[in-house]
Amino acid sequence: MPQRIDADFLHGAIIEPGENVTGFRVRFAAALLLAFGARALCHGDEPRESRLLKTLAARSEQVRMRTLASINRDPVARRHALDDLVTAAMRHAEETSRDELVRPSTVALLYAIGATDDLQAESLLIELLDAEHPGIAMVSSDVLGKHKYYGAIEYLKRQIDRPEYTTSYGFRFNVVRSLAQMQHPDAVEFLSELRNTLDGQLRFHIDNLLAEVSPRHFQGDEERFAKWQVAEKARADEEAREQKSMFVSASYEPFHAAISIPAKGTRFCPC
Repeated sequence: MPQRIDADFLHGAIIEPGENVTGFRVRFAAALLLAFGARALCHGDEPRESRLLKTLAARSEQVRMRTLASINRDPVARRHALDDLVTAAMRHAEETSRDELVRPSTVALLYAIGATDDLQAESLLIELLDAEHPGIAMVSSDVLGKHKYYGAIEYLKRQIDRPEYTTSYGFRFNVVRSLAQMQHPDAVEFLSELRNTLDGQLRFHIDNLLAEVSPRHFQGDEERFAKWQVAEKARADEEAREQKSMFVSASYEPFHAAISIPAKGTRFCPC
């Protein structure tokens, strides 16, 4: 049923003496807008969801993926749709229970958000590093590293405090890769410290990454790069000394001492 508009809202819409018709129409339209706007506030009306948000949050995985494919074809439109993308990503994260796999559309959505190179995107991805589902945290971590959101480096460092870092090789590898993708001095120096806490294949991987570090990773800061090189050489020399010391001091029994030579005249029992 149409809402009744109080006469008080329209008292100013009566044409005044000497006022032309155009002026009256403008004031009348303004009065109507004020009236309906006030009604909307009084009744707590909320803005409707956009069609894009509805499709991104749809149950159908096919609909979600098709929508994201369309968005990614137009980077400008993707950036303009960032508010809806962020809202959809938060819904995806809330709807993903810990015991289920992260849906491909959620992964694609987070990468689409990261590609906008926007502070709003960075804030969302940093927030999702604390997501209950480790898979969502891992994807967010990788997106931040891939697109080099330098403001997220300190937050990526804290990923080593998550329980999954201790229990999951894949999670540890993802943290290392995300930091390595940054190609930033803060990330390089942290990886140098982190390598001492790791072993096996992952430590070998970090060693290879650090071996490829160049002034480019330090963004032209030659002094900081040189200082890092000195520290790395000192560490390598110390490790070499420790390994040499362990080899020299290793206790072993000489071969001849391990053989018991029978005394002259001793006869072996054939049994």
